[in-house]
Amino acid sequence: NAGAVRAVPMIMQHIAARKDVENVFVPGKFEIPEPKGNVTLDSRSADFVRPLQQSPFEQNISFIKAPYVWNVLQNGVPIRGKDVVVGIIDTGIDDTHPDLLGKVPKKASADSQGKITVGVAAETTGHGTHVASVVVGGNAGGTYIGVAPDAKVIMVHAFDAGSDGKLTGSDPQILGSLQWLMEQEVDVINMSFGGAANEASSIFLEGSGGFRGVATTISELGGVLVAAIGNDGTGGAATTNSPGNIPQVIGVGATLKATSEVATY
Repeated sequence: NAGAVRAVPMIMQHIAARKDVENVFVPGKFEIPEPKGNVTLDSRSADFVRPLQQSPFEQNISFIKAPYVWNVLQNGVPIRGKDVVVGIIDTGIDDTHPDLLGKVPKKASADSQGKITVGVAAETTGHGTHVASVVVGGNAGGTYIGVAPDAKVIMVHAFDAGSDGKLTGSDPQILGSLQWLMEQEVDVINMSFGGAANEASSIFLEGSGGFRGVATTISELGGVLVAAIGNDGTGGAATTNSPGNIPQVIGVGATLKATSEVATY
């Protein structure tokens, strides 16, 4: 269990001294990196995640050979995400997008203190809609764009643009989102955000009382955590992003299709 508190230092010292309090952290923030290169995210357009060429599958789907898995039957049913619910913590979602219609049974927003408001997850930039489409998007435009097109998504809006234009979410927002998503009994939680290992807030660095403890609890409850680990190279811990580099989390990066090299974005 975790809680967000705003108090003067003396009160925080009293809270930290309690036997039932394991750790006290100063809240930090995480960012969703801005797209680099020729990338456009526009949730108002039904084509913002559409491939340029016409084929049965988007390039990323073919590249990871997802269609081969789709052809495998489990109890007579193709493995395409049926009965799987993926929780996503991001910028919100446009659930009227043609590739997402009927695939978003619930949505919510988390405020800066981690308080959840159910039923509202207004998209702010298109990033959350883009991520959800990569996870469960259909083929409304003639090509499959999602890895698990038969799965469902529950979105939590926890990132907004600050005065500097950067998309940020606070630790309480992320922790509150995780708590609510586990209460919804999701199977997987996706976090397409992160911070450099030497820059991430203390709660998301390794340690028994930090996010590693949260990740362990979610894992023991049967949940699967997936997070961005960054595409900054292979030079050790300093070039990977938290929370994707925590052992209990599946860290995901990207490669370029043409060369299989680490992506530049």
